[in-house]
Amino acid sequence: MKTFAKGIAFAIVLATGTNSFAAAPNDENHSVTIKQLTQQTKALERATERSQEHRSLAAGYRQLAQLQREESVKLDQRAAWYAQFPIYSSDKFKRSTIDTSVYFARRYRAEAVKSDDLAARHERFAS
Repeated sequence: MKTFAKGIAFAIVLATGTNSFAAAPNDENHSVTIKQLTQQTKALERATERSQEHRSLAAGYRQLAQLQREESVKLDQRAAWYAQFPIYSSDKFKRSTIDTSVYFARRYRAEAVKSDDLAARHERFAS
């Protein structure tokens, strides 16, 4: 009985410690995703009137463009990684791996250009 109680106490302490470790703040979790930043800039876009708001929105668009470029680079690297293996050269696997990665990399690059253009536009409005 005493061993059983010690076992339960140990399990409770272990679960509490694990829970607090999992709930601890993590710097990686605080980074903004492309989707979140897109939603934030669209929400700010509707209510932007003053020059300070335009500057803030331009900074948001610059950050969004940077994230989009980074994602594009990751996808290009993924496509290059797939291309080094002969199995991915067949049409069956190429469409779902290399072609998809290249398509989304181009898409993110085009969106980064649009975000840069919108940032420049709002910087002009701010001045």
